[in-house]
Amino acid sequence: MAHEEWDAREREDREVADRLLRIGSRPVTIDLCERHTTRDDRSVERVIDIDPTPLLLALLRTPRVWPRVVLRAGRAARRVS
Repeated sequence: MAHEEWDAREREDREVADRLLRIGSRPVTIDLCERHTTRDDRSVERVIDIDPTPLLLALLRTPRVWPRVVLRAGRAARRVS
């Protein structure tokens, strides 16, 4: 998966963005919303909401990338524990 494009629109305390990724050769756009809570002009909390459905559907339609996804998920799980 490669990051290609980032388009963000700021709205008061939140930023709505589209991220374009590639799953194999299949382009996938993911919408996300990033919210910041500030106190005294300092960020004290950051929350990112994302709908993973387009990403999961693209993964299901592209079986040749499944081994890489499984390996990366295993590595990420080992880092957390």
